[in-house]
Amino acid sequence: PPSIDWDRLHAEFQRALLDRPDWDAMVERLGVPAIWLASLEPGWHDGSITFPMRDGKGRVIGMRRRWLDGTKRAVTGSRNGLYFVRDYEPGGPTVVVEGESDCAAALSLGLYAVGRFSDRGHA
Repeated sequence: PPSIDWDRLHAEFQRALLDRPDWDAMVERLGVPAIWLASLEPGWHDGSITFPMRDGKGRVIGMRRRWLDGTKRAVTGSRNGLYFVRDYEPGGPTVVVEGESDCAAALSLGLYAVGRFSDRGHA
């Protein structure tokens, strides 16, 4: 299969999110302040909110899709990765949580958080 340009795809999804009423519905459903969800650089693709999955150096290596009904799937070709705020300097310890919404919730509490793709020890 051809190589995926994750940075280009992520930028395309981010542009698609602008002015989506679905964003407000997702924020309301998750109960997490919009500013912290937005700090994870979400996008929009074909009816779902997208979140970039990153490697330890911050490079996008895949995209997770999330629908309003709670369904989550990765974009085909994605590698599992982490959710975190790029260019953020933590002032204390880092907590590791499961998923993008838990990461945003921890950030909203003043904690520096990194979200894993799963609560299990494997892919």
